[in-house]
Amino acid sequence: MRKLSGLLFLLLCFVLGSGALRAQQAAPTPEERLRTSWNNTMKKVLEMAEDFPEDKYSYKAHLDSRTFGEELLHVAVVNTRLARQARGETVDAAALEKDFAYVSKADTVAKLKKSIEDISSIVNSSDCLRLIGALEYAGEQYGKLVVYYRVNGLVPPRSRGDH
Repeated sequence: MRKLSGLLFLLLCFVLGSGALRAQQAAPTPEERLRTSWNNTMKKVLEMAEDFPEDKYSYKAHLDSRTFGEELLHVAVVNTRLARQARGETVDAAALEKDFAYVSKADTVAKLKKSIEDISSIVNSSDCLRLIGALEYAGEQYGKLVVYYRVNGLVPPRSRGDH
């Protein structure tokens, strides 16, 4: 009986101790969650940009849609516009679109990378919650890019099981 009481006491200490430890681990803040989601989404989009075959960058899933390369450049335009606006710069949308016209896969990947670096100033700021709408939009763009993969008989990088 004494051994059983001692065992129950140890078990109780273990349960209470692990509960207290979990309580001490703070839940991520909304800003931390947004940063994680944003970085994960941009990482997936960039991974797709680098992975998708260059000869398919001009593919359109529908006549009224952008090409794969144009979709990526659209993400880069949105990132760049948001970053510039956050710095208080005036943004000429037409000029920006022109600057981000499709040239090649390498150029597209470089512009996308630069735009991700550019917007990191917002993502890493205390005011990052203003990106909530942009995060949702980036997720939608990622979903579109998955369609381009699938209709071309390709498996998106994150669906290959090697991640």
